[in-house]
Amino acid sequence: MASEIVDSVQVLHELTNRFYAEHYTRLIAIREALAGCSNADRADVGFFLKKIVKLCDDMRKETNVISDLGIKMLCIRWVQDSLNTGELSVKGELARATPSVSNAYSTPNKGTPEWKEFMRDIGVDGDALGWDLVRPYWPSVVEYVNHELANGRKQPKGMKPNMYPVYKARFFGLKKTEKGE
Repeated sequence: MASEIVDSVQVLHELTNRFYAEHYTRLIAIREALAGCSNADRADVGFFLKKIVKLCDDMRKETNVISDLGIKMLCIRWVQDSLNTGELSVKGELARATPSVSNAYSTPNKGTPEWKEFMRDIGVDGDALGWDLVRPYWPSVVEYVNHELANGRKQPKGMKPNMYPVYKARFFGLKKTEKGE
């Protein structure tokens, strides 16, 4: 039996799906009506659409914050539990989560002497560095540094010595969570 929090998030998911369907339907109608309305109406429509964009973006941001918090808590507990159980995933009633924890590193600020030292140490120098032709892709930098450290080498020069954990999880539905899904 699902807990109260799972019931609550399922209701939120259903509400969001219904909101999205209604929102999308109305947006299509508004788009079609724009060509035939006055500029005064377009000013009013634009005003409210900007407000809607802000509300939706705020809702997305807050949902991401809570999602990230849940993933972090899942990963921390999973690390503690997996030391005893050896489990690679966490199974709920409706989904399975595969948590992962990796290390990330602070890179120097772009344009500083440390940045140039870092870029030279990973093989970027000369015109490529001077013209800013190469920009490191952060996930690849983390993977590269983890690989170097795992093989007994030092992290690239210019990098700050501090590291911090990165919490991630992949989720897989185990059964239908609502009609038609």
